[in-house]
Amino acid sequence: MPARQDLQRRTPRSPKEYTVDEAVKLHSTPAGPGGPPRTMAAYEHTLGKLKDFCKDRSIVYLGRFGQVEFWAFVNTMNHLSKKTVYDRMVIVQQLFKWCCEVAEILAKNRIRKLAEEAGVEETAVLHP
Repeated sequence: MPARQDLQRRTPRSPKEYTVDEAVKLHSTPAGPGGPPRTMAAYEHTLGKLKDFCKDRSIVYLGRFGQVEFWAFVNTMNHLSKKTVYDRMVIVQQLFKWCCEVAEILAKNRIRKLAEEAGVEETAVLHP
């Protein structure tokens, strides 16, 4: 039995897969980004919409949200001004970047290279 316990201690465990809700909650804690009240309200609203979008499409884990889902989420905002859509796109991209680079709860940012694959029009919007 001691050999088995030793093996269990040395075997790396697979990283926990975080849900969209968990990631948004971590992002919204004091350890996450802070800022002026209007900025925080915009983050809260946009990330709430993202959570609703994922729930409606049965996307539970953040790691399962990719480029197709990102653009589908963007298309739900067609009724808004281009600036508002752009601002909300940036907020979602910042969530993913924060989860990968700061919190290290996401192994790969699946929406990182959106501009390269989206085409010229989206590239101009994503990288002013």
